[in-house]
Amino acid sequence: MGDSALQEAEARFEALTRAMDAYVWETGPDLRFTYFSRRVAEVLPVRIEDLIGTSRSGQGQTEDVDGIWRQHYDDLAARRPFRNFPLRLHYANDAIRHVRLNGEPRFAVDGSFLGYIGTGQDVTEEIEATVQARSSESKLKDAIEASSSAFVVFDSDDRLTMFNARFRRFYTELTGVEPELGTTFAVLCRRASDHFPMEPEERGRWHAERLANHRRSASSIEVRMPHNRWAMIDDRQTADGGAIVLITDITDLKTREAQLLAMRDAAMRADQAKTRFLATMSHELRTPLNAILGFADVMRLEMFGQVGSPRYRQYLDDIHSAGKYLLGVISDVLDTARIQSGDMRLGDEPVEIGPVIRDCVGMIADRAKLGGVAVAAEYAADLPRFRADPVRLKQILTNLLTNAVKFTPSGGRVAVRADLDGDGRLLISVMDTGIGMSRDEIQIALTPFGQIANPMTRAHDGTGLGLPLAKTLAELHGGDLDIVSTPGHGTAVTVTLPARRRVTA
Repeated sequence: MGDSALQEAEARFEALTRAMDAYVWETGPDLRFTYFSRRVAEVLPVRIEDLIGTSRSGQGQTEDVDGIWRQHYDDLAARRPFRNFPLRLHYANDAIRHVRLNGEPRFAVDGSFLGYIGTGQDVTEEIEATVQARSSESKLKDAIEASSSAFVVFDSDDRLTMFNARFRRFYTELTGVEPELGTTFAVLCRRASDHFPMEPEERGRWHAERLANHRRSASSIEVRMPHNRWAMIDDRQTADGGAIVLITDITDLKTREAQLLAMRDAAMRADQAKTRFLATMSHELRTPLNAILGFADVMRLEMFGQVGSPRYRQYLDDIHSAGKYLLGVISDVLDTARIQSGDMRLGDEPVEIGPVIRDCVGMIADRAKLGGVAVAAEYAADLPRFRADPVRLKQILTNLLTNAVKFTPSGGRVAVRADLDGDGRLLISVMDTGIGMSRDEIQIALTPFGQIANPMTRAHDGTGLGLPLAKTLAELHGGDLDIVSTPGHGTAVTVTLPARRRVTA
């Protein structure tokens, strides 16, 4: 064979080994390497000349894992072929390569042993991927075992393939039988449900529903267990058509839930009792108060003759004033009770906004004058009418104006403004130059019976019901009440009525 033919043959040989992703090696009768194809230098970080003359025992790991080296030496001594012999090779900088070797013994015509010829293939990525997969599987198993829930895996045929110790304990304690790999979900479920505290008919329905939900992508179900315990069962379908089932003991959660429900029911009963008490007492108190006010008026007006001493007249004025205040407090309490019990009913009729504002300003005029507070009203003469309960609308504005005058020092100013916004809603604002409130104080002021603790507040009477009542009454009209306030710079309270209450005809 000529040089060109030899070179061509070698090129074909190298191309073949590259296509096979392998290199070729040979040894002599002494089992020392005599030849490596050029492909080995592409696969391993080594020079061919450094390999010639070395033996197999000079390469790879020294530990005999699972006896593979002992078997390999036995094959070499017996001149037997070998397949897929794993070799772990160490190089500089702690580089590690994994190769898989195949070898065939060669014999001369007379039967004498000539050595081995074989192939080597780099399987580093495959080995590392396998190691990584085993590590991940080990971590997964550890995580499953550490789970506080019973963990169960079913394959696409709905047969049990994996479970943790918690499930083994749960299932064994429930049924008296240990779970076995390969058992179908239906059998496991039927065996478990036979021990649930249910009537036979209910158990049948539950079992059928459980089987139907099990094959869904995700489902959860609560089940009552023996000995007053509860479990939550979660199903998740896997990508390969199998299923993962988690069983979590929720007894403590159900106990706390029952306690919370009992506390809620007790609170509701107490609230209803309080509401009934307030409503009853309000009615009981209003009757004698009205009589006191009536008799005080008769005496103040001296309808049946003179009272006598001017001091008595002052006392009668005080009785009348205190009675009116107490009657207002009782009315607010009664309204609060009605609202909380759901008995508040609103009237619904067309209301002229201007006259309502004038009436409310008139009601607080004397008090404002006495406190040295100026009160002004600003609104357009052509404001449209809105459907509302006129009594409750006046109650809202009176409460807001009373608060504004009460908390505005002498020399201050209170203004009422009414207008429509761009959406056709009615905005009624009560603004003052009073003491103002912080954000936290606004929240307190909007709480029934909430009173802000400052010297000026306690210098005035009040139950803390005015603002909460105004807000609730505005909301019952489908509107809202908003407060903007800054301590020391006054307060603006805006009541909004929705555009749908506007009278268009």
